[in-house]
Amino acid sequence: MWFHDVPGKNLSAELELELEPIAPSILAFASSEFFPIDDALLGNEGRAHNFHFTVHLEATFRYVGSESFTFNGDDDLFVFINGRLVLDLGGVHGAESRSVEVDDIATAADLEPGGDFALDLFFAERHTSGSVFQLALYGFQACEA
Repeated sequence: MWFHDVPGKNLSAELELELEPIAPSILAFASSEFFPIDDALLGNEGRAHNFHFTVHLEATFRYVGSESFTFNGDDDLFVFINGRLVLDLGGVHGAESRSVEVDDIATAADLEPGGDFALDLFFAERHTSGSVFQLALYGFQACEA
């Protein structure tokens, strides 16, 4: 129910995150005040920000080797590559950081060099004290899905 519209429970809207090049072959998005739906959809529920939202980001990348990513954020984060869970940072918590070296999970995720694979990130903001969302992709080659 978190990541799909359910009448009377939640609504969705398109969100585009602009990844910025911060160095050769490094793309990043960083916000220590990540509130993409303030004053929209079901509103802020009497708060300064809309703290109760989820985000599903999806992309396709070509696996060439040596890719990695780092995420720093509060509350739930789940990352799947080729349908396999590769990062589980679930629960309500302060900002935490985790990294994944794609080569380390390549066999378990059935990745073959030169192949195109899905990258899905699921994020849920549930804590009402702040919202941190920082993502850095190292060496990823994006593909048209």
